[in-house]
Amino acid sequence: MRKILLFLFICPLFAQPLQVPVNAKAAFVMNAENGCVLFEKNGYELAYPASTTKIATALFALNKCGDRLNDLVEVKNYTLARMNQEMKEARGYRIPPYWLQPDGTSIRLQRGERISLEDLLYGLMLQSGNDAANAIADHVSGSVLNFMKELNLYLKEIGCRHTSFANPHGLHFPSHKTTPHDLAKMASVALQNPTFRKIVLSDGYLCQATNKSEERELVQKNELLKEGRFHYEGALGIKTGVHSKAGYCFVAAAEREGRTIVAVLLGCDNAKARYRDACALFDAAFAEKKVTRKLYNADENLFSKQLKGQTIKAQLKEDIALSYFPAEEPEIDTCVKWKTGALPIISGNKVGELLIKNERDEVMERHDLIAVSDYVAPQNHLIWCLIFLPAPLILLVWRRLKF
Repeated sequence: MRKILLFLFICPLFAQPLQVPVNAKAAFVMNAENGCVLFEKNGYELAYPASTTKIATALFALNKCGDRLNDLVEVKNYTLARMNQEMKEARGYRIPPYWLQPDGTSIRLQRGERISLEDLLYGLMLQSGNDAANAIADHVSGSVLNFMKELNLYLKEIGCRHTSFANPHGLHFPSHKTTPHDLAKMASVALQNPTFRKIVLSDGYLCQATNKSEERELVQKNELLKEGRFHYEGALGIKTGVHSKAGYCFVAAAEREGRTIVAVLLGCDNAKARYRDACALFDAAFAEKKVTRKLYNADENLFSKQLKGQTIKAQLKEDIALSYFPAEEPEIDTCVKWKTGALPIISGNKVGELLIKNERDEVMERHDLIAVSDYVAPQNHLIWCLIFLPAPLILLVWRRLKF
């Protein structure tokens, strides 16, 4: 028996998250293309991100100034101000949140030095230069504080709704927090930028000599990209981070067969643990095989709509099936958008579409609905009656209608 379906159908599918034990206190794994979540552990809880913050700094700088990488940036004295962690704590962090620390990572910028924005971005992502982060922020927005205001607004716009960054480098500050989910979102957006990809994938980089420095040689520190125990085929790199409050952190990405996976690991016990976690999560994700689930049989499903007293019936031209990786099994809504127009309708004409939407109400697929029969406009019986009535009766009817 054929089914006649109404305009809305909800098809909940249930994903099977990756089963991987991790050392990280919080973790999140996402498909960078479609946003599907493959794994999460405390993935929506606030945490300190350490230098993984620099992903957002690079992304926003490229978003605003990506066509001006040759700009010369003059390093201002205030961007190099520093104070050790103990003193910051003793003062209750009542200091500018972007102040550096003497023991923090840097590319050894000097006051008044003029260096290209491109060199600073490599220094930011390869050397994790905190001084480079401040110099970039000051150049992009006129001051570090203005940069942070603009950056936080931008992050909200791209879907990082629980992030509040106090500085562009990630040195500890009490209010400087984000979530693993938000970091995964930042990384996914950043990977769409070819310049960002090029930077984080680089084996190394040679910064040009400046008015105050000879050439600087930068070396890639991401173990996933280097020969050795943690080398990972298809790794895209991205960013590590560490400080005493955050633990060992890592935002990593890898790509195989056109599928890009982002893994976020926060609060690991040591550097090796974060690499082990990343490799284990990538292995589990890429080991999955696609499965296919049929949603609609074209021959067994009819869709109906009332139009001018008639029931218009339509069917699909072909079966509809959904293919996905088990950990990415989506929640699907389907609805019919009718486009019948006016009668008559001829059998075989398109009369609507079946829309398949994801949980964010975004249309994933459209499928035509085809009329199964001819449908003609109903006739006006009053006119026909008047045509065949005798003249006296026509006059009587006319008078009654008139008065």
